[in-house]
Amino acid sequence: NLNLAADKINGTILSPGEEFSYNKIVGERSIEAGYKEAKVYVNGKVENGLGGGICQISSTLYNAALLANLEITDRRNHNFTSTYVPEGRDATVVYGSQDFKFKNTRQYPIQLTCSVSGGVATFTIKGIKEDVEYDVKILTSVTATIPFGEEIEEDSSLAPGTKSVVQAGHNGAKVSSYRVLYLDGKEVSRSLLYNDTYRVMNRIVKVAVGTAEAQQQQENPNIPEDLVPVQNQVTEPATVEEVKKQVEKEGENKTENKVEQETVTTPVEDNKEKETETTPEPSNQINTEETSQPSNTTPENNSENVEPETPSNESTENNV
Repeated sequence: NLNLAADKINGTILSPGEEFSYNKIVGERSIEAGYKEAKVYVNGKVENGLGGGICQISSTLYNAALLANLEITDRRNHNFTSTYVPEGRDATVVYGSQDFKFKNTRQYPIQLTCSVSGGVATFTIKGIKEDVEYDVKILTSVTATIPFGEEIEEDSSLAPGTKSVVQAGHNGAKVSSYRVLYLDGKEVSRSLLYNDTYRVMNRIVKVAVGTAEAQQQQENPNIPEDLVPVQNQVTEPATVEEVKKQVEKEGENKTENKVEQETVTTPVEDNKEKETETTPEPSNQINTEETSQPSNTTPENNSENVEPETPSNESTENNV
């Protein structure tokens, strides 16, 4: 699935002012087009779905466009947090309902190259250097967290005293993301990209019929996530300096994904997604990075690509 989507995008050229549409370029994810079933999110659970996994491609391209300081015209986060990219740095796509779009706001045409090889997805945006080129950093701040609960389901096939975890839990979160531009090492602008909300994904455990756990679940069901007292779990917003230190610290601990000039890469792990970037030496080519539109809080489609259950490797800056 990743290769099919990458091949469609690879080589795309955008003229100045031209808009890129992920769904228009990649097309419908169908059996006829060669897509296979992979893990997707459906109504808060992980199931198999046609074309699963390709949100790793859209999310990688989103970060490349942001770091290239391009204008994001249509983007929405997933219902649930991803593991191949940090909160606030993902872009979900659903054919026919949710697109990912950005515009070439540079003076000259740009070219997108994309490949998936050796377990790594890589995006590069190339173009002619302009008189003024900014260094771009993307900062994210988690402003609230919502702990996940546990759902107990009875399974007649299980022997008494046994249990099976069929879905790991993920906390919900509220995240703000910012794009910061630097010129000659000095910050010249800081703009809010999005305020994203990620829903809670409860842990699901199957137990034998008639167990005490199943009875307790019936008597004391979990509180719906929209009733969780978020105000009691809000963390103090990080200051700019704290966010910078956090980003630099995270960058030192990340090793896998790379951004070469205007390149963003994300490692692939089966049906999971991961994203990572590193800062290369500037050249006479420009790499793709990101610019986005503010506030993203609308709910998503019921079905979306699943992200991997592995920790993400990523760095949050790239030089153009």
